[in-house]
Amino acid sequence: MELNDLQKVIVETTEPKVLVNSGAASGKTRCLTERLKYILEHGADPAKVVCITFTNAAAVEMRKRIGDYSSLFIGTVHAYCNRLLLMSGYDTSKLIQEENFDEFFEIIKERPWAIKEVDYLLLDEGQDSTENELYFMLDMVQPKNYMIFFDVKQVLYTFRGASPARLLELTQDWDVMTYD
Repeated sequence: MELNDLQKVIVETTEPKVLVNSGAASGKTRCLTERLKYILEHGADPAKVVCITFTNAAAVEMRKRIGDYSSLFIGTVHAYCNRLLLMSGYDTSKLIQEENFDEFFEIIKERPWAIKEVDYLLLDEGQDSTENELYFMLDMVQPKNYMIFFDVKQVLYTFRGASPARLLELTQDWDVMTYD
């Protein structure tokens, strides 16, 4: 399946901050996958690329589509936090056993040196991110470039605090390119 003209523009953009607000079945995940391939094929260091998916199953599927890049992170935001903490020498086994994954954010706030430089952050299903997760990804990680795909009409996890409010605020920022 070929990308349409707008999808090609999104995949190949040089804008550092990009939001893509698009409806269900519009090709958001395909566009994200093609964007990831594009930046890797054009010289991005896989070790400095982070692709956040909403589920572990989505991460597995994306890895199949992308190919073998051992240093590339594709996974959930909690898995990424876990990776950073483990790499900084912090034992996360108790938190994992207790399924206290949101505590990862608090521990990283106390250990900011655990955060590694990120050139590209790609986020799928951004509307289901909590404010805490978005704060971590955008304000703490401070990626040089980010692209967030979301659908304001498809928020599924309000019961856990998910809201597209911050994303909608970002669409108003002068330095953020938004595609609707």
